[in-house]
Amino acid sequence: MSASEVKRTFGRSWVLSGQPGKEQHETAVPCHRTPRPARWPNVAAQIEENYVNIKYVAAAILMFATSASFAVEPSQQGGQASEAGMPGAQVYWVFTVTVDQMDKFKALIPKLVAATAKESGALQFEFNVSDDQKTVDIFERYKDSKAALLHQTQSFGPLSKEFFAVAKLTRWVVYGTPSDEFKKANADFHPIYMTRIDGFVR
Repeated sequence: MSASEVKRTFGRSWVLSGQPGKEQHETAVPCHRTPRPARWPNVAAQIEENYVNIKYVAAAILMFATSASFAVEPSQQGGQASEAGMPGAQVYWVFTVTVDQMDKFKALIPKLVAATAKESGALQFEFNVSDDQKTVDIFERYKDSKAALLHQTQSFGPLSKEFFAVAKLTRWVVYGTPSDEFKKANADFHPIYMTRIDGFVR
C-alpha cells in the first residue's frame, strides 16, 4: 500500500498512514465539490404550480355547474319545456279578430291592458294590427290555466260585451298545456289547440 492512499467516500477524502507496523489512522481531508442546489425552492414552486392548477379546475367546475342550472331540458311528455322561462304549465294564444270600427276598438284597448296588467299570472298581453287596420292579433300568455281563466272572468269578462260589439272573432289558436277545465270553459269559442312536438325557448 502506498504512503498515502486516497479513498473518496460521500464527497470526502480519507488519507491512510502507510508506515508498516503502526496502526493506521484516518485523517479527514475536506473535498472540494460543487454544492448541490437547494431543494426547498423547487418544492415551493411545485406546490404553487399545483395550487394554480387546482384553482383553474375549481373555476371550470363552478362554470359548468352554473351553466347546467340554466340549461333547457325538454320534458318527456309532448316536449314541454321545464325551464323557468317556459314552464310546462303555461298557456298562451293568438286571438284574431276583424274590426269594422277601429276607432272604438282602439279606445277599448287601454282599458283591457290596464285591467290585465294587475294580474300576477298575466305574463304577456299585446295587440298587433294589420296594415289595412281591419285585423288585430291579440297575443296573450299566462303562467297556467288557472291564471288564464282568472283573466277571462275578472278582466275580460266585464268588457267582453263592449269588445264583441266592435270586433268579431275569426281565429283563436291556443298553445301550451291548457287544462281540461280551461277547454271546457271555452268550448263555445271553438279554439284550435296546438301541441308542441319539439324546439326550445331562449
